Amino acid sequence: MQSDSDPNVSNQELEGYFESIRTAFEETLTATEPTEVSDGFPATIAFFFLLFFSLVPVIPALAYFGARWISKPIVVNLWIGQVPIHSFLFWYVFSTAFFALLFGIRLRYSSFREKKNKKNINKDELLNEPQMRFALCHAVRSEIESYRTNKRLVHMERARSLWRKLIPSIQEILGSGESWIDTPSGFASPDLVLSDQRDVRVVGDHLRRHFIIRKQDFFPEINNLLSRFSWFKLERTTRLIVEAFNGLTSKLTDRILDRKELFQVSECLFPLSFYLYTQIPDISDTESEKAHLALMEDKALNLFVANMEMLTPYTSESRNFSPVDPSSAKKEKARDVLSITVGNPSPFIRFSCIWAIVQAFVAIAVPIFLIAIKTLKFDSTLIALLIGSPLAIAAALTAIPTSSRTGKTEANK
Repeated sequence: MQSDSDPNVSNQELEGYFESIRTAFEETLTATEPTEVSDGFPATIAFFFLLFFSLVPVIPALAYFGARWISKPIVVNLWIGQVPIHSFLFWYVFSTAFFALLFGIRLRYSSFREKKNKKNINKDELLNEPQMRFALCHAVRSEIESYRTNKRLVHMERARSLWRKLIPSIQEILGSGESWIDTPSGFASPDLVLSDQRDVRVVGDHLRRHFIIRKQDFFPEINNLLSRFSWFKLERTTRLIVEAFNGLTSKLTDRILDRKELFQVSECLFPLSFYLYTQIPDISDTESEKAHLALMEDKALNLFVANMEMLTPYTSESRNFSPVDPSSAKKEKARDVLSITVGNPSPFIRFSCIWAIVQAFVAIAVPIFLIAIKTLKFDSTLIALLIGSPLAIAAALTAIPTSSRTGKTEANK
């Protein structure tokens, strides 16, 4: 392999530029990290269920029977007249109003905490996407070199973390069209969530094979044409560049995970970082600098291709996939059903699904209480309960912000 001692491709130039943006790089990393702030979502759910069981009505029925059992009939004088607290109607109105008020206060408090903990970011101080791609690549190589020097695992942990951010960033400029989930041990397409011993969920062999193909696919349109049409060919230079980029995951990812052949990995990352450096807009001021940078772009890309050619695909021996757990598969199906119904991003669909579920539940609960409580009559109050309660519950639950459901806020991009 060629080294970064090539006089035409200087590591000092990259180091100098990286040092000038290091502070902004760290701030950008912090800004793009998901906000892990607890918004008290379990407490919100608890208040919601208190309101739900007041409307159904479980809590009013329990309070009604409890009041009749522990005390004598009591009448409360209100502005509307005398109201016996031993009546079911009193407990229904009281518990519904009380828990609706608590649920509303809880929602307001959650919204206040979310706004308070939201990051205040000045986007003008952050790196743009080309700068961030270069900084990520250069930082990965720098951490690998530090590990090779002092063998401190903290450097490899950071290199792996930055590498997981770099790959999707490179895919964006290569037209991949695929989105990927950042996991501790690699990357997974959202519709093919995989795992090895370091993760939790697994899928079958047939999906795993498809995942491996897509995982290496940096040019989906080109690869699709190559597989479909025998007449579609690439000239040699283009083909080698495509293969070099596709090799980032098949050749480098597991080597970084296993800390294997890190010298070769570093030698591949250096020209890649230099190439990404040349893609930063307005980095040169004069025409001569622009011409020099264009020449360096070709040299860096050729060096990257040459170094990648010398590496063979590598798969970690520790990636032993477990057999599919039927219970896990059922849980995944349940999650999918919930995500497209009561967790749907569309408020209308979410409201409709929640309303249908609650309406069915109330339609079953009301006849049961009519049978159990002989004094209850199917009057206008119960009719309003039967019709209005599901609508009120569905509206209240739909009003909960989606970010509160997931417990996370999306990272700034």
